[in-house]
Amino acid sequence: VRVLKSEYTTLPRQAVECSLDGVSCTEAEWSEAAISAFEDITFDKELVFKVTKAKGKVFHGSLVQKNTGKIVENILLKQGFVKIEEEAVARPNAASYAQPTGRPITKSQSPAPIGSAPVSRASSISGEEVPPFKKQKLTAGERFKCQISWVNNPLDFFCQRLDADEILTEQMEAMNEFYNGLSATEHSLPNA
Repeated sequence: VRVLKSEYTTLPRQAVECSLDGVSCTEAEWSEAAISAFEDITFDKELVFKVTKAKGKVFHGSLVQKNTGKIVENILLKQGFVKIEEEAVARPNAASYAQPTGRPITKSQSPAPIGSAPVSRASSISGEEVPPFKKQKLTAGERFKCQISWVNNPLDFFCQRLDADEILTEQMEAMNEFYNGLSATEHSLPNA
């Protein structure tokens, strides 16, 4: 039995909390129709999320349907479920909201967001608490392919990163390389 190094106890985050940037609800709160429309145009679709900013653990940005190139915010705007925030009108890319296009697609059921487990369940050999998921390092302008894995509303949803399996595979390969290179007693638990 080998001791697991603390660097291998943290997994790459499988989903990130996101919010559409530059739009807001047209009503006092999100209607079921607005939430359903967002689900219809995003679930079971490969999307690209472009980060515009991060506030705390939430990434704000724009969603684009990869196969059609249509901007999700534009589709919701055309359907009357969102409005452009005044600060967004002043942005250089605000023109991309001017002529929305899109069509609803078939909705599917979504599982709970992967990677939303409690933050301190693993511990290292020193007994210190370590988070089970690595913090995402995304900056404004970055894009990543994703699918929506959980929706509360268009300003509160989770994107399942499609590159997460590649990151996890790289971590597994590094771990195998490290442990396969050790002698039988190195990094082993005593009396195991």
